[in-house]
Amino acid sequence: MVKKILPFFIILFSIFYLFLRINTSIYSYKPAVEPLCNLNIPQTISFSNTSVVLKLKAGEVKGNDWTTYDDAVSWHINSGSNLCDKGNIVMWAHNRKGLFAELYNVSTGEIVSVAGEEGIRKYRIVDIRDVVSTDLTLVKVDDDRLTLYTCDGFLDSKRRFVIAKPV
Repeated sequence: MVKKILPFFIILFSIFYLFLRINTSIYSYKPAVEPLCNLNIPQTISFSNTSVVLKLKAGEVKGNDWTTYDDAVSWHINSGSNLCDKGNIVMWAHNRKGLFAELYNVSTGEIVSVAGEEGIRKYRIVDIRDVVSTDLTLVKVDDDRLTLYTCDGFLDSKRRFVIAKPV
């Protein structure tokens, strides 16, 4: 008698187990991959008034040493590791043609596009300021913006800041 009932209980238990497993997985669903936003690392920056597309590379600040490149704009990795981050995303480059000499050809109202692996985030230029080199107050803000800057003046005594807000 036990030999006849045992297969029935095994089948019944298996069905019950599968039912619980399926119903539990429905309520605890998690995507297999992170949202695309987490993968949207900035790669290029461009301005609406020009066809120039500038390459971006991760940079950091150690003391007074800011990572700079001869062939790319630096974006501060702690100010926004991807284009979905909120806050002040900071980028800087040398004041040279093919880099941030472009900051002298832009005006308020123009669009700045920052492209990543999975999309583009657009910003509208709202402010352009020339300040002394020791004034970094525009870098030290937390609102949702893009801060671009380059050096200028005799012995790099000034800074050109371009502030843009998300569109």
